[in-house]
Amino acid sequence: MEQLLSLPKEGAYKYEQLAYVESTDDMISKTYAYLAFKETSASSGDWRVRITATVTAGTMMDPKMMVKKSEETERSGKESFTWGFTLKPREESNDKRLVETLVFQKEGKPTHAELHLITRNADGSPKEEKVMKFDWPQ
Repeated sequence: MEQLLSLPKEGAYKYEQLAYVESTDDMISKTYAYLAFKETSASSGDWRVRITATVTAGTMMDPKMMVKKSEETERSGKESFTWGFTLKPREESNDKRLVETLVFQKEGKPTHAELHLITRNADGSPKEEKVMKFDWPQ
C-alpha cells in the first residue's frame, strides 16, 4: 500500500520512519493517515519524534519532556499517558471516531507509543480499531 504521507526531504535534519497507519472515514470521505518519524538535527544530533497527519493535527514528542512525563506517570502508578491531539468518541452525537496517542513507560522512561485510530462506516458505525505502534527511539 502506498502511503498518503511521506518523510520530509533531508537537509538540516535526517528522518527515520517509525510507523504508519491510515483508515478512511466513510461518513466524510476522508482518510485519516498518521506517520511517526524520528527527526534528528544533522549538526547537533538532537532529536525528537514527530507524528504528522492528513486530517487532524499532528504532534511533537521532545525526549526530555517525554522522560519528565514518564517519571510523573510512574510516580502516579500508571503505565501510560496521553500526548498530543486527541479526538474522543462523543456519545451525545453518536460519533465513534477516536484518535489518541498513548506513551507507555517503565521505571520512568518511555518504552513505546501507540496511536489508536477508529473511523466510521458510511452508516456511522465504528470501523475496527487500528493501532500504530513504535518503540521509543534511543
